Amino acid sequence: MATWWKRANQHRASAVGLVKHAEGWAIAKVSLREQQGWQLDSYRWLVSSGSLNDDRKSLQLMVKTMGLKGLPCHYVLADEDYQLFLMESPNLKGDELVQAMGWQIKDLLPYPVQDAVVDVFQVPQSTAKAGKSMVNVVAAPQQQILDIAKELDEVGLRLESVDISELALGSVMRMSGAHPRGEALAILHPGRGELLMFSQGQLAMSRKFELAYQAEIDEPLPSDQLLLELQRTLDYYERQLGQLPPAKIRLAGKHLHESKLDEAFKQALNIPIELLQLEAQWVAYQNEAEGEFSALLATGGALRGLLSTGTLELPKAAEAHAAQTQGAA
Repeated sequence: MATWWKRANQHRASAVGLVKHAEGWAIAKVSLREQQGWQLDSYRWLVSSGSLNDDRKSLQLMVKTMGLKGLPCHYVLADEDYQLFLMESPNLKGDELVQAMGWQIKDLLPYPVQDAVVDVFQVPQSTAKAGKSMVNVVAAPQQQILDIAKELDEVGLRLESVDISELALGSVMRMSGAHPRGEALAILHPGRGELLMFSQGQLAMSRKFELAYQAEIDEPLPSDQLLLELQRTLDYYERQLGQLPPAKIRLAGKHLHESKLDEAFKQALNIPIELLQLEAQWVAYQNEAEGEFSALLATGGALRGLLSTGTLELPKAAEAHAAQTQGAA
C-alpha cells in the first residue's frame, strides 16, 4: 500500500483539471483572479475515437492548442476507477491509521490490497450529538495511477495530484456559494443517482442509489423515487452519523434545467432543493451537453489544486518517474 494524500504547500495562478471516461476526456484550465475569485479560462470535451494511440495524439494536440504544456495537472478519477468506504475509525493517526484501514477493506477490494494506493480522510464531527469517529477510506489500483502519470507525461502535462470526484465536486460547491452549515449535492446519472453530504467544508458522506431516469433532454424527473432516496440518506446522515441537516440540496447532472423542478418537489423535504448554479463564466457546463458532468469534475479538480485544500499524492514509483523525466529534460 502507499499513501497518496498530501497537503499542497503553495498557491498557483493557474491549474489544469482532467477527467477520463470511456466516452472521452474532459479538460479544464482554471485561474485565480484577485477581484473575481476564479475564472474558467477554457474547457474542452474530447470524444474518444476508440484507439488509445489516436486519443493520445488528439489529447497532445489539445494540450498544445490550449497552451497547457507544463502547467500543474490535477487528475480526477472517474467513480468506476476507485472505491470509497465510510467506516468507523480506530484510535490511530497518520500512516498507522492508513495502514489499519487498508487491511480493514482488503476483503472488499477486487484486487490485492498490496497493489492498492489507500488513504483516509476524516468525517467532520457535528455538534448535534456525540458519535463514533468515522473516516472515508479511498482505494485505487496503484498500477492505474502509474499509467496515468506516464500517459499525461507523454502528452505534455505535469501531473501534480490525483483526486476523487467527491472531493473535486466539493470544491465546485465551495466556489459557488456553499452554506457554512453544510449542503448536499445530488448528482443524477442515467440509471443512478448519488448524494454527497458536505459539512464544515468537508465531505461527510456519499451514497449511491438506483434511479429510473435516463437523463434525456425532455425526460421528467422521477420525483417520488428521488425524494424517497434523498429522505433515506438524510435520515441516516442525521440519526446514525449525528450530523446537522444540510441547509439546502443542490442538483447536478446532464440535461437538468429549471423546468424539471416544480415547487412541490423543491419544498417536499423541508430543505430547499435547487439546481447547482455556477457563475456566468461557466459557459462550458451550459453548452457542452455531452461532457457537462465531466466538465464539473475537471473544473473541480483544478480548483482543488488552486485552493490548496489537499490533494492525493502519487505513489513513490510515479514520483521517481517524474524525477527521471525532469532530469532528462
